[in-house]
Amino acid sequence: MATTTTRQLLLLGAGYTGAALITAAPRAGFAPLPTSRTPAGKPPLDGTQWIGFDLEGDATWTNLPTASHIVWLFPAVPPGQVSRFARHCDLQSRRLVVLGTTSSYLHEQDGAEVNELNPLDLTVDRVKGEEYLRSLGATVLRAAGIYGPALGSHPMRNPLSWLRRGMIASPDQWINLIHVSDLAGAILGALGEDLRGEQLIVSDGTPRRWGDIGEWALRNGLLEEVRYSGSRGKPSKRVSNARLTARLGPVVAHADLFAELVALEGRQPRKETSPAP
Repeated sequence: MATTTTRQLLLLGAGYTGAALITAAPRAGFAPLPTSRTPAGKPPLDGTQWIGFDLEGDATWTNLPTASHIVWLFPAVPPGQVSRFARHCDLQSRRLVVLGTTSSYLHEQDGAEVNELNPLDLTVDRVKGEEYLRSLGATVLRAAGIYGPALGSHPMRNPLSWLRRGMIASPDQWINLIHVSDLAGAILGALGEDLRGEQLIVSDGTPRRWGDIGEWALRNGLLEEVRYSGSRGKPSKRVSNARLTARLGPVVAHADLFAELVALEGRQPRKETSPAP
């Protein structure tokens, strides 16, 4: 049974993850209020209406309703404007969750296990903005790669499509993922807990090598070929969601990546849904 909606939830920026929150928020007792720099071009989703907001357009700040719960869904840049907006809206007195990325963590060795104790790359403006908001009491959720079905006007995010398009550097590269519905659930769960000033990694808890995903897809006829770009970037990593589970309990309902990929492809594999043990 859905929870009775009693609280407004302001969504600062509402792209793909925001679309999942618009659908999930009422079940958690929130009335979602999504914002956009171009609200006139946004079709209503689940009956919602969009609010005009642009962090760099100070005149739009007065459009925002006073809400006790806020989710910040776009990169927190530039840092100076982030701090001005935070003071203007007294974010310190609100329950604020900020969506970050696991790429914010520093590591040197390929395949290293990364958790919340790893240092952050404070040379990056986005990380500076997030850490400023965390100093005010925000909870920062650093998400792994987000995937899932089409939501509203947003197309699906399908890891197999990334392989088809040659976007992946190497089969040895590690990938950490989180289904968009599970990410939305983690955000809503964090809003309901006393996690002021904390940071949590949000992933499905199972790092994988791209080569293993590609080989499975080839065996099952979901890919005809896999092309790797061969480009060199930062070393890949394996992130841990142990702290997320300890603080919020089990939030991952889409743990079987291979079953989810079959669902996204919309066709049956040749052999097995998930790799044999």
